Amino acid sequence: MQAGAADLAADAGRRVTTYERVGVVEEIAARRALSFQQDHGIGKLQFQIGEKLAEISNLERTGTKDGRKIMLVMDESSMTGAEDTLAVTKLGRDFGSRVVLQGDVKQHGSVPAGRAFEQAQQAGMKTSRLEETRRFDNATAQAKAAASLLAKGKIGEAIERLDRFEVDQSELAKTAADRYMVSLTELKAKGIAEPKIGVVTLTNADRKDVNAAVHTALADAGLVGREQFVKTHLDDRKLTTAEHLNVGLLSASNTDTLIFRKGYREIGVKNGDAVRVVGFDVDKNRVTIENRAGKKIQFDPRMQDYFTAVKTETRTYSVGDKIEARANIKFEDKEVARITNGTRGVVSAIDKDSATIQWTDFIADGKGTKPKATLRELRMTNDQLRFVDLAYAHTSVKEQGASNDRELFVVSQTGAKIIKKEAAYVAGTRGKDNTEVITSDYATMLKNAGKETQKTTAIDLKKKPQEARKAQVLAGLEGQGQATAQVQGKGIAAGAGQQQGANQAPSAAQTKQQPAKSTEQERQAQRVRNLGFTLE
Repeated sequence: MQAGAADLAADAGRRVTTYERVGVVEEIAARRALSFQQDHGIGKLQFQIGEKLAEISNLERTGTKDGRKIMLVMDESSMTGAEDTLAVTKLGRDFGSRVVLQGDVKQHGSVPAGRAFEQAQQAGMKTSRLEETRRFDNATAQAKAAASLLAKGKIGEAIERLDRFEVDQSELAKTAADRYMVSLTELKAKGIAEPKIGVVTLTNADRKDVNAAVHTALADAGLVGREQFVKTHLDDRKLTTAEHLNVGLLSASNTDTLIFRKGYREIGVKNGDAVRVVGFDVDKNRVTIENRAGKKIQFDPRMQDYFTAVKTETRTYSVGDKIEARANIKFEDKEVARITNGTRGVVSAIDKDSATIQWTDFIADGKGTKPKATLRELRMTNDQLRFVDLAYAHTSVKEQGASNDRELFVVSQTGAKIIKKEAAYVAGTRGKDNTEVITSDYATMLKNAGKETQKTTAIDLKKKPQEARKAQVLAGLEGQGQATAQVQGKGIAAGAGQQQGANQAPSAAQTKQQPAKSTEQERQAQRVRNLGFTLE
């Protein structure tokens, strides 16, 4: 690259210094060329090239143009899978940076494979623990007591301490909306001008019911516009990669639309197309769609697999409603930055064809300070509005990391059956003022709340046979009446370091202290070493 830069400089030098004197006009041009060389010429060009080369070198070494050392901080690390955690740590290694993983293993784990954050701590990663939180300094006595019990893993006792409302299943969403309105009034009376109220549910069905109920309560109270508009919404069926390749599961999930994230010319779809599903052939594993040209096409989702399965629903909005993006939303105008999944906003205007949303973006200043909230107002078409939803209630996974003035934990009969300790912990530690439980099946909720979410990783699968073999070897040695053996696990398999240790000659002192081994003992010792252990 440096050679190329030198050639460029030489070429520029030839172009600005070579001329032929023919007349006055040419002489004037030559003087101008000489002046350009002096003011903007080769010296400055070489300096600029050197400057860019230095920036490239700095980027390669440290990740910054000016060569500053950086620290990579990944928040909510417990929710990050093994692959993404590896990518971040590799980036830190390549840049020579310190990597800080922040998170809470008591909360939800990662959806992708792995428990990297927890297992890194178990493997000896340097760890600092936050023993005290100031979030609950001004909380109610019952909320403080519950938070303390949750931190100790006493989930059932914590739930029993919280304010509770037990209702029939048919009244659950309405009761949650009523408590939302009461909380607004109470928090404003405490001097909080714009109270933040979080609502946690355990199922998406409950989330949608509560969202609709809160919208209705706000409209009835005149806190959002009374004029309401019904918009189409595409609800993600949340299928795994394997599930969306199976036509039987696509059909069972009530999928009626596919959003393609990649173009497939052979079936007539482009990136971003939302196509209607007109039929399923479960036996042949085929889906029939109607593409944008109106043509019916049958395809195998295992071949054209880059799509999201959704179900067409409706949502009702008014001016003043709180909403959020449920997917990344792009604009035809390339100058307009996309709205990223999870971004919150408020409806500032709405009609039958569109809505204007005031979005809240959090933008970092590049100096390591906390990102600041920045507002931008954008007009959204009805097609774009298909990917937004009301944002009063969230599932516990989505609510993780939030901090609200008050939290409502809404648990239906279905939610009570599937609740786990991680969800209870998240719900019980979001509210700075108070947390309330609203449930239609308190007994079942209390019974299941302390259960852990079991997630087996490849490391776990490797450890189980390793531990079993360890026990078998020890049992065999003890059964033969031999000297007590201490077996130490050295990982999944014997490493190079172990082999090197085995080949090193013992010191004189070690030789003197070690009793001679019989042939049988040596055979057993070799057997243990072959299994990846060391016999001492």
